[in-house]
Amino acid sequence: MKSIQEIRIVAVACVIIISAFVFIAGRSYMHERESLLSSASQAFDEAVSTDNMMQASSSIRYDSCRSLNGPSVEEKMFFCNQAYITEHDSTRQSLDCIFHAMLVKEHMPLPSAVSVSYKNKIRYSCKDTSFYQIASALPPVFYRFDDSPAGRIEMRGYLQLPVGVVLKNMEGLYWRISFWLLLLAIVIGGYVLRRYLGYKLGLKQRKDTVMEKHSPLVQRSMREWTDLSSHICFDRNSGMLCYGEKTVVLTGNPLKLFCLLLDNSGCVVKYKDIASKVIKRKVTNEISKSDKDVVFATVKSLRNSLQEISPISIETFMGKGYKLEIKEGE
Repeated sequence: MKSIQEIRIVAVACVIIISAFVFIAGRSYMHERESLLSSASQAFDEAVSTDNMMQASSSIRYDSCRSLNGPSVEEKMFFCNQAYITEHDSTRQSLDCIFHAMLVKEHMPLPSAVSVSYKNKIRYSCKDTSFYQIASALPPVFYRFDDSPAGRIEMRGYLQLPVGVVLKNMEGLYWRISFWLLLLAIVIGGYVLRRYLGYKLGLKQRKDTVMEKHSPLVQRSMREWTDLSSHICFDRNSGMLCYGEKTVVLTGNPLKLFCLLLDNSGCVVKYKDIASKVIKRKVTNEISKSDKDVVFATVKSLRNSLQEISPISIETFMGKGYKLEIKEGE
């Protein structure tokens, strides 16, 4: 129950951290996207102004006295320029090229296009009209000659702004990601470390409990103890080895190997005998490498179990086998 509660707390903490990261990163992303679109909009305004200056306005004649009120003379001049250009360049390639050049100047070499609405007809610079559906539309630039629908011309720029470009222009993005990942690592790592330490502590407590339960069994008369020295006794049935207040319980192959070495005390037990009698391998002539590896592993396990009983040692005779040595302990 306590473990489930800890998992819930860690999960809630991770959700809060991730939600905060998504919220802050989302706001930064939208701010950077709006900033890029604003720069593109300024570039489009400048492109329209450049396009006006590049065209000869004197090619259009009109009477400015027809409308004394309403749009200014300058706006009417710009309207006439754009109307003239649109009539002679329906796809507005000139404005499209200038707009793209302005974007390159602003370090935004991105796919772009323009559209011009004049006399209830929209003209596109890009033949693939699906581009206008996926691209971001910039605020329009329009000029008026009068208040009639035919006396208004509207130009709009379009920009395809991929997510990767916005992320690339976000300042401190990698530092933010590293910070949030570090927070997640601290929370999850702290939980894992706590569980690991708790597991080790529980394992030690269980081991102590088992040893406490085995302690009174040492004195039971049903045990068949064999004195290996004045301070060491051994029960072959249970695998229990006692040395003063220290108790070691041998099991499995290490117990079989200890009994074999004890039965042949003072003699070297060969690898072949250990493989056949302890590990139950079928050995005909010479012992194989795999059988030797298993023998080495069993001897190593027995030595680890006997570390607390210093008077008992296992001597190695290279190329032959092992011999059990029992010294008189203090």
